[in-house]
Amino acid sequence: MFLPKFTMASPEKTHPPKFILHFGFIAPCLLRLSRFSWFTAVFLLSRALRHIRYRLRFPKISSVSSVYSVGPPSGIPFRPPFDSLKNNPKFLRRHLLLPAPNLQPPLTPVPLMPAPIAPSIRRSLSTSLFLAFSLAFTPTHAADPRGDALSAPLLTAAQSKALFHLPPGFEIQLVADESEIQKPFNVAFDSFGRVWVTGSSLYPWPARRDALGQPIPTFDKHWTENGIAFRAASAPPEPAEHGTDTVRILSDFDPVTGRARKVTIFADGLNIPIGLLPLPRVPGAKGDTLLVYSIPAIWRLTDTDGDGRADLREKLYDGFGFRDTHGMSSSYWLWLDGWIYGTHGFANPSEVTDRAGRTVKLTSGNTYRFRPDGSRFELVTHGQTNPF
Repeated sequence: MFLPKFTMASPEKTHPPKFILHFGFIAPCLLRLSRFSWFTAVFLLSRALRHIRYRLRFPKISSVSSVYSVGPPSGIPFRPPFDSLKNNPKFLRRHLLLPAPNLQPPLTPVPLMPAPIAPSIRRSLSTSLFLAFSLAFTPTHAADPRGDALSAPLLTAAQSKALFHLPPGFEIQLVADESEIQKPFNVAFDSFGRVWVTGSSLYPWPARRDALGQPIPTFDKHWTENGIAFRAASAPPEPAEHGTDTVRILSDFDPVTGRARKVTIFADGLNIPIGLLPLPRVPGAKGDTLLVYSIPAIWRLTDTDGDGRADLREKLYDGFGFRDTHGMSSSYWLWLDGWIYGTHGFANPSEVTDRAGRTVKLTSGNTYRFRPDGSRFELVTHGQTNPF
């Protein structure tokens, strides 16, 4: 814990705030990164002027999170004991100091005198005003605010690889490309050194049916609400009836190039799968078992006969929201406590139900944990935005 540091006020000596001194350098960066130059300029200037007005009203300040200027009658700097702050929650008020009986000698309010604007502040403010307004008038690319060349032909994976800039001693290898794995989402490694990857051709528009081919009861509601994520930028297509996405296994890597020489489809017909986790193989099992999210649930897929494809699909946890399909359920991690931890993305209210009928509500960004057999689902943290 940090304690505020109290010092004597020095009305005759004004220290220009570092925020203002650096504002002229921060403004160009923030404005260049923003599509809304006017809004950014007004916001930065208002914050700067508010900060200057506050600092000029209280010329000498020193604190951790708030600003106060106090001192004893003797003029000796002091640091109040922690107990004084802890036992007197109303000890400090905004812009004034109330005397506390357990502090000796008694405290007296220090006169808060306005001070003239220092030349350094005037120079910095002038520079900030000039840069902010000059950048506000800088023409933006209305049709393409990010500066992308939308009409440029797409590069192949090999061409993209040649454009990487790597530090000395590093090498980049092409393991697989979209022609083999669709649009990749999450990857996971198993004890055999294989790479599991979820891929999608549907994203960002979900299909009407789940991994078992059954209609999703809440599809129309989520489809209508999907505008918050994508529909503002593009017109939605007619929704697909069945999922076309997959989980694939990459193996037999070339020792020289790193390329996966074998790509196996473990499961298909999925609906924007993201999170996945291959479970340790049970002794005597012929094939693999995988946990994977596919709208609107977490599934357990099992290869019971050892042919490399999942032939048993079990729904473990149902009820995940999918109005924003880029942040649903992902990043599964099997921890030492036997629980599997995962993340839940922004803008998706979910009511997740386990096999015992218990329901856990998730709102926006969260982390959670669950048992791999579907018996228990628990909220761990909340308040995040997109904890991928």
